[in-house]
Amino acid sequence: DGLITMAEGQTAPVSELITGMLVASSNECALALAEHVAGSEESFVKAMNYRAAELGLTGSEFINCNGLPKVSAGTIPVKRQNKMTAEDLFILASYILNSFPDITNITSQQFASMKSLDYTTANSNPLVFNIGATGLKTGSTIASGQCVVACDESGKVVIVLGAEDGAIRGRAAELLFKAK
Repeated sequence: DGLITMAEGQTAPVSELITGMLVASSNECALALAEHVAGSEESFVKAMNYRAAELGLTGSEFINCNGLPKVSAGTIPVKRQNKMTAEDLFILASYILNSFPDITNITSQQFASMKSLDYTTANSNPLVFNIGATGLKTGSTIASGQCVVACDESGKVVIVLGAEDGAIRGRAAELLFKAK
């Protein structure tokens, strides 16, 4: 998506790539991390699908590391997309928060600077600013709408999928955080 411009062969600390992926929602950083960890995006996606099965994410299928639709070449192009259910997102978010609680030190940052990438950004998750959410991740495609998996310091996890726009996504998440 060109959010953070990266050139082939460019280097950056893994910590900056993780920040770029989680705070800025950079697809380039996700790809760079996938290639670093597994050698290629294809190998990383295989590992993602394997790990999803291990975690019991039965409603999930990954085709790439960043979540964007992938259009095939050919006479009749076919658009493929990653798939996850709200239940699987909850299972994954709970696993991440329990196994790697320090992730919220990254995802709760309102602003982040990635010096080696020459990039400074505000968090893509407005709930971090509006209600003090501590994470986790926003995302959107035309098919999925505006989505968020959010958490707060109490450990509550809120998932909103398919919102028409970011404002509706944020309002729905705020209402879910207030629900008992």
